[in-house]
Amino acid sequence: MPEGLSAWELGTNSGIKAKADEDYEKRTGDSVGVDRASTTFVFATPLTWPGKAAWVQARSDENVWRRVLAFDAEDLLQWMERFPVVAVWFGRITGLAPRSGTSGLHGEGPRPHAVRPLQGLWAAGRTGPAAPSLQAAENEPWNAWALTPTR
Repeated sequence: MPEGLSAWELGTNSGIKAKADEDYEKRTGDSVGVDRASTTFVFATPLTWPGKAAWVQARSDENVWRRVLAFDAEDLLQWMERFPVVAVWFGRITGLAPRSGTSGLHGEGPRPHAVRPLQGLWAAGRTGPAAPSLQAAENEPWNAWALTPTR
């Protein structure tokens, strides 16, 4: 995650570069009061974006924003694997959860390998709509833990 202020845009359609360009141009033209020189522009997509590095370099070379970053499915998956709490957070905000791999009871939370079932989301994102391997939070142990309000 970028240090300091950041302005985020998200694109979920298959025309990733076109969406990134559109959002970058829109936010550069109207930065909604954000000082671009001290703010990082971030574009994120749940799809795999092979041209991500070239896009970041080209936009960074413009020297409009403090920094330009892009995150794709591979980055998001690594984030979930490295920090399982992110996978839990993602499950909470989307209403999706892995079918297995969670201890879930008595506030134990997910085991570190519990994020593995979430890989299907990102794998599906490489070629089309996401989430076929994720299931609604129907697993009772998961519900008991994941749907408990944070204290």
